Amino acid sequence: MGVRELVVSQRDIPSDIKVLVVDHNPFHRAMFIDVVRNLGVSRIHSAINGLDALEVMRSRKFDVIFTEWLMPDLGGLEMTRLIRRSAEEYDRTVAIILVSSVTMKEEVMEIRNAGVDEIVAKPITGSAVRSRLYEVVYNRRPFIEAKMYVGPCRRRMRGLDYRGARRRVADGDRGQTSIALVSSALMGAMKRMAVMLADASSNEASYRAAKLVAQEIQAIALALNNEAVVSTAQSLMTYLNAIGRSTKFDHWIVEQHLNAMATMKGDRKASPVERELADVLSQAVAKRIG
Repeated sequence: MGVRELVVSQRDIPSDIKVLVVDHNPFHRAMFIDVVRNLGVSRIHSAINGLDALEVMRSRKFDVIFTEWLMPDLGGLEMTRLIRRSAEEYDRTVAIILVSSVTMKEEVMEIRNAGVDEIVAKPITGSAVRSRLYEVVYNRRPFIEAKMYVGPCRRRMRGLDYRGARRRVADGDRGQTSIALVSSALMGAMKRMAVMLADASSNEASYRAAKLVAQEIQAIALALNNEAVVSTAQSLMTYLNAIGRSTKFDHWIVEQHLNAMATMKGDRKASPVERELADVLSQAVAKRIG
């Protein structure tokens, strides 16, 4: 072990960092809090799922979030995407550590692309939790804010003795932004929003989460060279901002926007039919909010 590694390994986890533990299982949540507390951390809050965590984050700032992946209402990965795409409502730069038993390469890639900092594999151990917490406190990767990705740099930082080619952080992982990825991201965001719609008219947290996904859809739409997609995404955002969580909330309007974008997601100029459909939706929104 080198001198640098030895010094780093002997540092303590700061006792005053603010940690949020998110898990729907009361036993697992309490156990995880005990593990973090045993590392010397005293400022710990908890939440029962992603929606509860977002509500807590509206009034408190945290340095690190530990979150379970699979939870009812809103899971850890969906919560991460909403936080990373948040404009001002939440601290989008907060370190996020996902607790999961993932083993498939595809799942690891999905986690990585959502903006997660680190993964703690199940079953958890105190040393594993300390190791991941240590990474985000002392060795956190540069934070990227690009059009298609917000989160820690998706490449592990090279060692100090590395002499190979380096990519500029400013590149924002542009090499990975292909049209296929953009289209896939758009479809993924629309699916997440469809799930949240069922509760959006009666649940404040679900409505705010749906709005954040709509913002994500709008950002993704701008990466596609299709004005009909952009227009439809903007129309959807206009509707959600104007109607809010009220008795006037119409699921049908939102669903029509999502269905329309699902057929327009290619990287090409909009066809006359697509432009006409986007105009019809904009007019429908104007009539509903007028």
